[in-house]
Amino acid sequence: MKKILIALGLWLLTSPALAQNSLLPTLRQVRQEFPQDWSHEDRGTFLNKVAWLHRAEGWGLLHKSVGNRCPTPQHVDVSCDYLVYKPTMQGFDVLADETTPVWRLGDSFVTQPERWIPPVATEIVPPDSSVPAPQPTELLQRITIIEQVVADIRQQNLEHETAEAAEREKAQEFRDAVGHEWAKFGRFIAKYGPVVVGAIAAGKWWGDK
Repeated sequence: MKKILIALGLWLLTSPALAQNSLLPTLRQVRQEFPQDWSHEDRGTFLNKVAWLHRAEGWGLLHKSVGNRCPTPQHVDVSCDYLVYKPTMQGFDVLADETTPVWRLGDSFVTQPERWIPPVATEIVPPDSSVPAPQPTELLQRITIIEQVVADIRQQNLEHETAEAAEREKAQEFRDAVGHEWAKFGRFIAKYGPVVVGAIAAGKWWGDK
């Protein structure tokens, strides 16, 4: 019996579920990137990032479709405080009250391997500076053409407005000239009209005699 207990103890100590390196340092480090009062979306992103940093070791998230759960960048709802080691499907509780990083052995999901969710990259990968960015030559050419068309239209409108202004000025000059002549004619009639009318009337009277 004693040998059996010793063998069982040695097996437990060497079991992959208990021999996993603690992710607590990573959990604490990544936790600092999120606000203290964080949302469910924040927690889902947090768990994904920790698992992504340790993806080569086989860490992932735990799918959860009911109850309290958090959305993730994978667009899959997961447990808000669990990470799962895929080789053994052993779960670990990594958040106390879904806030403080911890490292506690949790439930085994060896009979539910479909619940293991692989992490995804969420960081923006900077572009390769050695590859020159494509120049939008065609777009620039189109913009230049449009700008030239707009400039031509504006010039045509300006010329049209200038021509209209010149025509209006000529028309005004004509009206002023006609008005001046009519004014002169009016003054002539006012001065000599009675004389002319009198002369005509006198001639008619002598003619009747």
